[in-house]
Amino acid sequence: MLFSVGFACSKTETQPDCTSLIQKVQSAAQTYASNPSNTANCNAYKSALQEALKCSGTNTSQYQSALNQLTCK
Repeated sequence: MLFSVGFACSKTETQPDCTSLIQKVQSAAQTYASNPSNTANCNAYKSALQEALKCSGTNTSQYQSALNQLTCK
């Protein structure tokens, strides 16, 4: 007797913890504002904004606008 067993594996994408991401943006924004010429501060703020954009509906236009104004690499 032959048995054929199939397993369907689906990768579920985990939703980001938007509350933590928003707090990260706020903290990075404060640090960046205290020394905007520091490239590390700029990159940390940029990264936090990019992560927060994954949260649909949470100030995404505001975050995108702030991100567009950053000139760090």
